[in-house]
Amino acid sequence: MEPVKSEGRAIPGYSLKQDGTKVSDEQIKEWLMEGMEGEAYAYGYRKLTVFLRRTYGLCINKKKVYRLCKEMDILRPQRQKRDSYSKKLARNRIITGSNQLFERDKYCSTAPLHNSIGEKGLSFAKWDEIIPSWTSS
Repeated sequence: MEPVKSEGRAIPGYSLKQDGTKVSDEQIKEWLMEGMEGEAYAYGYRKLTVFLRRTYGLCINKKKVYRLCKEMDILRPQRQKRDSYSKKLARNRIITGSNQLFERDKYCSTAPLHNSIGEKGLSFAKWDEIIPSWTSS
């Protein structure tokens, strides 16, 4: 004989308002249908939860709203996952001199550069003076 598995806690069939009064699930379903006909036609179950809380003062969980929407077959279709694009990385190159490869960070500032003397707007010609190891030997 197989042991019978429990399916969890029984569904109570009601929710509470903020003042403590009980509201049946059937009434909540009617409110959901009214909302779907009105301003909440494009809402998913999470936004419908907020709608019920604000409009009717219900103390209700998003999981319960999901279950009720699933029973009434009014769930919005899930968003389709978009294809990801391949990220292109810089090729591994051998750099023998200045001005051969320029890369920029995603968060790089576009403000003008300052050199060690304090001159504004550092030109590319001064890279050889600042970093002498890049100069061709």
